[in-house]
Amino acid sequence: MPFSMVLFVRWTLPLLVLLTACQPGKRPVAKSILLHCADSLLYVSPRQVVAMTAQADLLPAAEADSLRLLMGKAWYLTGDGQRAALLFDSLWRAPGVPAGIRAQACFELAMGAYYQAHHPRCLHLVDSLAALPVVAHDSLLQGWMQWLRGKVWRVKGDFVRSQHCFYLARQQAVASGDHRLLVSVLLSMGKNALVEGNKRLAIDHYLEAYRQCALLNNPLLTGDVCNHLGSYYLLTNDPVRALGYHRQALAYRRLPAVPDEVGQSYINLGKCYLALQRTDSAEICFNQALAQFEHSGYMKGMVKTLTSLGQLHLQQHQHSLAHEVLLRAGHIARQSGYRLGMAETLLALGDYYRAVRLPRQAIVTYRKALGTIDASGFHDWLANVYQGMYLAAVDMGDMAGALNYHVHLLDAERQRLNVETNRQVSAVMLDFDFERQENVNRLLRKDLQMAAVEMRRNRWMMAFAVVAVLLVSVVCWIIYSRLRFREKAHRRLTALNDRVQQQNQELTQVNDRLNRVLRDKDKLFSIISHELRNPLFWFKNLTGMLSRSHASMSPDKLQRSMASLNESAQNVYHLMDNLLYWSRSQLNRIEPHMAPLRVDELLGGVLSLFSHVWEPRGLTVSVALLPHVGITADADLMACVFRNLLSNAVKFTPPGGHIRVSLCRIGSGVEVVIADNGPGLPEALLHEGIAGEVISQPGLLNEVGAGLGLRLCREFVAMHGGRLSFERADGGGTVARVAIDDLSASCSTIAQPGD
Repeated sequence: MPFSMVLFVRWTLPLLVLLTACQPGKRPVAKSILLHCADSLLYVSPRQVVAMTAQADLLPAAEADSLRLLMGKAWYLTGDGQRAALLFDSLWRAPGVPAGIRAQACFELAMGAYYQAHHPRCLHLVDSLAALPVVAHDSLLQGWMQWLRGKVWRVKGDFVRSQHCFYLARQQAVASGDHRLLVSVLLSMGKNALVEGNKRLAIDHYLEAYRQCALLNNPLLTGDVCNHLGSYYLLTNDPVRALGYHRQALAYRRLPAVPDEVGQSYINLGKCYLALQRTDSAEICFNQALAQFEHSGYMKGMVKTLTSLGQLHLQQHQHSLAHEVLLRAGHIARQSGYRLGMAETLLALGDYYRAVRLPRQAIVTYRKALGTIDASGFHDWLANVYQGMYLAAVDMGDMAGALNYHVHLLDAERQRLNVETNRQVSAVMLDFDFERQENVNRLLRKDLQMAAVEMRRNRWMMAFAVVAVLLVSVVCWIIYSRLRFREKAHRRLTALNDRVQQQNQELTQVNDRLNRVLRDKDKLFSIISHELRNPLFWFKNLTGMLSRSHASMSPDKLQRSMASLNESAQNVYHLMDNLLYWSRSQLNRIEPHMAPLRVDELLGGVLSLFSHVWEPRGLTVSVALLPHVGITADADLMACVFRNLLSNAVKFTPPGGHIRVSLCRIGSGVEVVIADNGPGLPEALLHEGIAGEVISQPGLLNEVGAGLGLRLCREFVAMHGGRLSFERADGGGTVARVAIDDLSASCSTIAQPGD
């Protein structure tokens, strides 16, 4: 692992976790992060996990138990095995702990018992664990249990049962897909094969374990694989290569700094140095291993290390030091109940006594070793013990005893050979059964792979069909979208063209209205400059003449002058009134004020205004007004309409002519008719409302007008929802009709008292 990654794992990642856990509002996220990080760091930096478990109070009960379990594993890896055992025991026995946590705690207790050489307690805990209901559904835990059973049976010398357990554990590892269990099982199977002398099978297992470690980030497990590879090459008399693998193992194990694992690497390095005749380096490594085991309290490791040191001192002829070390190893082995270590220590002590010329004491020690071997069931060392007893008897000169021991030596060798043969036969049978099962499984896997390939091919075909359909759909959608886009663009362009045409028409209409307004403006200025100036000029001349000569004028002439003056004033007033209304209508300033009114009274008032006009001309006026006829209208506007119509009638009626004014009801409205017997209005004036032109026609006596009267009449009548029409009379003349469809004002409402 790179040094930067080591720094990140050891310092940065835990700091981030603790900072996250302390932030308010993020406790639920911090819980899962803390637990996950502690689990991932367990085999990388167990000391860091111990520091992180101080945050256990942040977690709920269930997650706190999980974190306590990780805490115990971390304590065990850091060498505090006694504290870890107490924590596992509390989780195993405490009520309310989840069943899964209790099962894992029991398994950790069994592992601790195994490494402390308490093999009966280890098997008892495994059997107790197997009785839990939760284990029946946990194939991974079952695999670990079988692996631990296999290790115990191997220590006891029952390699057949051990190999069977390892096969079962391997099946569980493959079924659950757990690489860590698979690597551990492969290492144990390789060690069994190495003990049986099957070196080819052993190296195959070790190399497969090495390949599986590439899938894991577990320096401890990788170091264990390198350690087994080193032991293999040491056994095959290749100490140089073995030394390289043991150095790699030590490098991997130093990263998490697990004392037991580091100590085991130092022992193996010492054995390599011994094989290379480098006794000083071997002694340094053994002392380093002893320091690690003393720190962690690992009795089994201490016994092995002290035994190796004693044998080293014997080779160096340091007999007193070797005796002291071996006695200490035997004491620790008896104290811990490590029978196999006791047998190995007693065997080394027997060699010591034989080396210092104490053959009787050597034979006594060898007999103690025999008793320990019989009790432990590990009979592979019987031949070594009997050989030592045979050599001690020869040193004593006891040839009869030496012959007896030699016979026992031959029996032990024959028994070991038989056991080895049976073991190998059983192993071959197990291998055969396993290979047969593997072949069956391989065939099943091939069938499954073929089915999977067929399913994959079908899925690819379906995927291809789906992709093809999707592509066709996309192409169709693109084509459809483009068509829709073109259609929308065409519609939008058509709409824009229509809008442009409409705007052009509106602009044309506005232009026409503007032209009409400009013409009306020019007309207005023309009227003001010409039409209004002439009456005012004659009005000024008449008033000036009257002011100068009224005293010398005859009464008749004075009367005619006054009548002319009055007519000129009436014309000016009428013209000014029409101009005012026209200008207001052009500016949209006229707002009709509707109110109930009597049409007959309104007509009567208008007729009285024109009485002085038709009398000098000799005109006769017949009036036929239906009384008490009411409408809702603007009195001023309707009076303007009637005044203009009467003015036109007087204007185009010859002297001595006749004007008829009538008022009658038609349907739901009223009609006012003003008819004369003059030459009649020109065709242009009859249709002036259609053409929209302002046309002025001089009267019979050359009366001039502004040409606005009929236009105002049409506009004002339209404001009241009425109709204004002109027609020629049969006998000549013009008939003007004003029809108002409104009788909402009843006569009783608008009639004055006394009408």
